[in-house]
Formats: sequence, C-alpha cells, structure tokens
Amino acid sequence: MSGNLVRNPTFTVRWVRDTQPDCWYRDSVRRNRWASALIRVPLDQRCVVNVDFKPEHLAPIALRWRTDPSKAEGREVKLNRLPAEVAPDPLTKPFEKGFLFLEVLIETKLPLPEVCKHVSFVFAR
Repeated sequence: MSGNLVRNPTFTVRWVRDTQPDCWYRDSVRRNRWASALIRVPLDQRCVVNVDFKPEHLAPIALRWRTDPSKAEGREVKLNRLPAEVAPDPLTKPFEKGFLFLEVLIETKLPLPEVCKHVSFVFAR
C-alpha cells in the first residue's frame, strides 16, 4: 500500500478553528457526522480504509461516493468492520471521466480528536 491519502488524518492541524480540524467538516447531509476532504479515486482502483479509535469511543463509519465533487449527494456505504477494502462502482457515470470522489464519514457529535487517533485511506496493490 502507498501513503495515506486522507488530509490531516490525525486531526492535529488547526489553522482555521480549534474545534474543527482542517480538511474535516460537519457533514452537510447529516450534521452529527464529520466528513473528510474529498479523495479522488480512479474507477478501477481498490482502496483500504481504516479508523483507529481511542479506547471506549467507537463510532459508526460510512463512506460516500460522489460522482460530482460540487454536490453533497452520493451513494453511501456503511462499514461494519475495519479495515475495509472498497472500490468505486464501475457502472456509475462519473462527473470526471474515470474517477469518483470519496469521503470518509464518522458519526459523532464530539470533536474528532476525542474519538479518533487516525484515519487512513490507501490504494490497495
């Protein structure tokens, strides 16, 4: 596997606000979730997603595959175990030829650093 593709995966960078790690946002679809910055994924690429939680702070995890990065709508996939190997649906018609955009979604009202230690998303070989 190559390097981590999630921006600010340890939630330590905070230039804008102390309560919001850079490159992570409150989800516009469901406000009790955090969403990562979009990750551009080739349609033929398998990926591995993992979330390292702090003890006693497990939270539901989902992924959202977007066809168009400017729209919040997309197909969501709940992850029941981690790490999870995932791939874009090749039958989806993308906005940008050959690519879909993925977000990691973590459901919690708490600040992310209180719940998670690290999020990783890497391309599988």
